[in-house]
Amino acid sequence: TRMLNLVDSLLDVSRLEEGVDTLHLEPVDIVSLIDKAIQASRPLTVASDLKLIAEIADTLPRVPADQGRIERVVMNLIDNALRFTLQEGIVTVRAWRDADWLWVAVDDSGSGISPEQRERIFDRFVQTEIGRRSTGFGLGLAFCRTAVTAHGGVIRAEEGPDGVGTRIAFSLPYNPVG
Repeated sequence: TRMLNLVDSLLDVSRLEEGVDTLHLEPVDIVSLIDKAIQASRPLTVASDLKLIAEIADTLPRVPADQGRIERVVMNLIDNALRFTLQEGIVTVRAWRDADWLWVAVDDSGSGISPEQRERIFDRFVQTEIGRRSTGFGLGLAFCRTAVTAHGGVIRAEEGPDGVGTRIAFSLPYNPVG
């Protein structure tokens, strides 16, 4: 499964960057998508004694998105946060909207990412020093950036809330579609 995900990510990054593949836009309920990703990640939280919680704004609209790709973005971000959060830590998935964007952020209580590395982690095969000691290949965040950018959104890494850990947040254009 990990090998298939790796190949899928590499192919998706290449196809989307080259404009060979198109997005299959449909009205997506981001709340349901986040709930599904959290439920799929529960076994990892139990194994590592981590808390995974959601803080979702009331009444988020459906957004035009390629559901499969955005679901993979959320799953990748949660997976990364869980891998880099110490035992008994907390990972929080947040979603809210502002005037033009629907935002999703995944916050972890890990050791954080240096300001110098925050943009580079979205490049193919790039990992932080801590990341090189894990089991990743440096493609997950490259896929996330490519998928979010293809939707017209942005993705960024920043210091986590209260100066602890890392927040990776992405936006999708907000156009009410039902």
